[in-house]
Amino acid sequence: MNNKAGTMGAGMAWGFAILGVVLALVVGFVGAKVNLPGKVMYAAYLAIFGGAGWAGVFLTKAGKGAGIGAAVVAAILVTIGSYVITSMVVSAALAKGVDLNDAKTGAKAGHVALEAGASAVGGAIAGLIVAVVNFIVALVAGIVGAVVGGNMKQKALAEGGAPAMARAA
Repeated sequence: MNNKAGTMGAGMAWGFAILGVVLALVVGFVGAKVNLPGKVMYAAYLAIFGGAGWAGVFLTKAGKGAGIGAAVVAAILVTIGSYVITSMVVSAALAKGVDLNDAKTGAKAGHVALEAGASAVGGAIAGLIVAVVNFIVALVAGIVGAVVGGNMKQKALAEGGAPAMARAA
């Protein structure tokens, strides 16, 4: 594994960060649809963003600072995506619950706007809570992954695992 340390271009740190965001949003969306427990999803997020941060520094020529910068951008992007997904899923679930309640009680459709607004507000609040927690998890995992990857890369390069281009020079 040490022969791979620092072999990719520095720009790939951003590629690993974006890949982490896409993977985390897919896991979050699928997890919400199949009702995965929150602990399982956050464990997956830790692994995804920690791994992306590690790979973005260890496997590339990027330094720890670039890896941390990529982790910050990834955390912001996953925050936006998780807010949108969570608010949509929760709003739809609340609207369905209101419709079922109206059917049971025989309520008239006179409060449609109020019920739709309540569903949207509920979705927005849930989306905000999930987004803040996802931001913290993604940021911490990404930064830790970048620092660990940087330390491991320094050790690997010091032990003679330098990339072929660095050895030729």
